[in-house]
Amino acid sequence: GFCPVRVPSPERFAIHKLIVSQLRVSRDAKVEKDLFQASTLIAILQDTFPGALGEAVAAIPLSASTKLLNGLKRAQDTFLGAYPEVVEEISQAIKARKDRD
Repeated sequence: GFCPVRVPSPERFAIHKLIVSQLRVSRDAKVEKDLFQASTLIAILQDTFPGALGEAVAAIPLSASTKLLNGLKRAQDTFLGAYPEVVEEISQAIKARKDRD
């Protein structure tokens, strides 16, 4: 037998994890886990599906942009140092999103 399950697209899940990491209060271990999971997915997506992260950012609510930028900064400082192009892609997508709305 089987059971149908909804699985988020990996690029949207990675963006979600960056945002959620900034919503957690005084749960450092969970924040680090969120950032690690997001960074792992982001690195794989950048190598496999360039541009997918920018598309995922375009789908987030504008009100989540600040949290996303803060999460991205922390992930960059901790895990994404070898992927500056990802940080640039996400930052540009956020800027385009703000300019559009």
